[in-house]
Amino acid sequence: MRWVTYLSPSGGEQRPGVVDDGCVFGYPGPEDLPQLLAKGTAALREAHRQALAEPVEIIVEFETRLCAPLVPERPLTVVRVEADPLALHPALVRGTDDGVLLPPGTGVLDAEVGVAAFASSTGEVVGYTLACLWSTPQRKTVAVTLGPALVTEEEL
Repeated sequence: MRWVTYLSPSGGEQRPGVVDDGCVFGYPGPEDLPQLLAKGTAALREAHRQALAEPVEIIVEFETRLCAPLVPERPLTVVRVEADPLALHPALVRGTDDGVLLPPGTGVLDAEVGVAAFASSTGEVVGYTLACLWSTPQRKTVAVTLGPALVTEEEL
C-alpha cells in the first residue's frame, strides 16, 4: 500500500489518500493518516480497500499537492549513524512539495537522506517513508522532509 496526505482541491483541507495506477484516491473516512496508522495493519488494509472502492475524489498523481505523509504530535526522534539521536520539533516537518527556507546568512544546506519508520499504538511497524534532514553547515537542523508516500512492508 502507498499512502499520502494531500491538499484536497475540493475544500483545501489535508486528507489521506491511496496511490494506485497513477492516481490518488481520497480516503472517505473521517480519520487522518496518523489515526489510521495507530490502528495497525489490518485497519490500514481495510481503509485502503475503502479508498479504492469509494473514493471521495480521484486526482492524477502528478497534479496532487502532497503534504508530509504525517506530522507527529510529539518530537520526532532521528537516529543517525555515528551521531547522537536528535529530537526534532513537529513544526520542522515538511512535505516533498513544501520548500525549505534558508536561514538568514546561510547560502547552502546540508542534506542527510534516510528512512523513517512509523509504528501503530501497539508498537507494530506499519509504514516507511523517505526522510531528508536539512541542516546548516554549522549542524543546526532547519527542517526534515518526509515523503512523498508512506509505504507498507509489501511495497518494499
